[in-house]
Amino acid sequence: MRATFGSRMVRRPLAMLLLMALLFTLRAPGPAGAEAASGCLALTGTLKEVNGSVRMFQPIAFEYTIRPEGEMVQKVRDPVEVALVLDVSTSMDSPMLKNKLKPTRLEVLKDASLSFLNELADQKAGDQVGLIKFSTTASQVRGLTTNYNTLKQDVERLTASGYTNIDDGLRKGSQLLANSSGRQKFVILVTDGGATHYGTNGRQNETEAKKQALARADELAKARIPVYTIALGTPGDTYVDHDLLVKISQKTGGQKFEAANLDELKAVFRSITKVIQQQGKITGIEIRQPLPEGFEPADGNPQGTSIKDGALIVPVADIPYPFAVSERKVTVSLKQTRQVGTYAFEDATLAYRDACGRDASAIIPNNSTIHVTGWIDVWGNLYVGDENGAVSRYRHADLNRKQFTIPGSGKPVQHIGFAESSPGAND
Repeated sequence: MRATFGSRMVRRPLAMLLLMALLFTLRAPGPAGAEAASGCLALTGTLKEVNGSVRMFQPIAFEYTIRPEGEMVQKVRDPVEVALVLDVSTSMDSPMLKNKLKPTRLEVLKDASLSFLNELADQKAGDQVGLIKFSTTASQVRGLTTNYNTLKQDVERLTASGYTNIDDGLRKGSQLLANSSGRQKFVILVTDGGATHYGTNGRQNETEAKKQALARADELAKARIPVYTIALGTPGDTYVDHDLLVKISQKTGGQKFEAANLDELKAVFRSITKVIQQQGKITGIEIRQPLPEGFEPADGNPQGTSIKDGALIVPVADIPYPFAVSERKVTVSLKQTRQVGTYAFEDATLAYRDACGRDASAIIPNNSTIHVTGWIDVWGNLYVGDENGAVSRYRHADLNRKQFTIPGSGKPVQHIGFAESSPGAND
């Protein structure tokens, strides 16, 4: 169902308008999680509690778990880029239905493709679509564009000839989408056969053709471009390599479909359109963890981790919708560099921008308590006491350069103090 928007002058009594305005003003705020329920998506977070004793400069790992929530029920998405990769091999001139000369598979593909472009146009999201045709080799018919009328003319002019080079079709589709726009990208591949040729010169070898097509799928998977494959043919048709199409889709995070007539192919395109329509993104995600005095980031933290206004700021990559995973784990390492003692951590804040572009946040409870042992003298040497009362000294606070250890009395070290060796020694 497509939403339409417009305006209309409606006469209402003045008292009714004032009452409606008053009710709107007094409307109570929505409950927690309303953003997710409204279709704008939301995040929640938890922390694996950390308690115990550590030495000065010893790294402490905090593991946060971020969970995306909600379903998109509004058209609140960024434009996407789609590569239509269509089979135009000779077999596409075969009848779509048994015992009927018309329509041919190519005619059915054209009709369904035009419907798909019309639906994207109706969404008015600014989606860009490009067209690749493949047979013995593949070629780009049209680069990414929002001119759907021109694309429909391109589709109408397609003719069938040659063999089936899925490898080159995927290669050209990948090249079509090889830009740094930051938009979500999709490949839709439609074929009525199996891979018979491969490479840009159209070499014939079915085993190698299948191998190269799967290698191309691996490349698309690394680029995070899902491939939606559509097997076009009558039920029981042995010409289509269903296993290959399934593997291509599975590798890339897409889905494999089958269509035996025009209505089924249109339905498949509508299903893919729905996936595209639901694309959204939670952006600007960062964990803001207040730090007790003296705590700093240790080595090996996520890129971009910093400290601002006494809080550890940990950026997290955008989370696209539909959600590929149910949770995302983020581990950070901290160390105490100034003072021994017992430190209780405050709750963290998970800040983000929801799929509607609104700033939002959630609390990540943090009940961690850390006991830090050790002391630093005026020369920068570190003294660390353990639970048995032993004290070790590390030259210039380098834990790899232990100088000596004084045996303990069996009780945990609570404090290390410094005094002159004799009155007035000043040492």
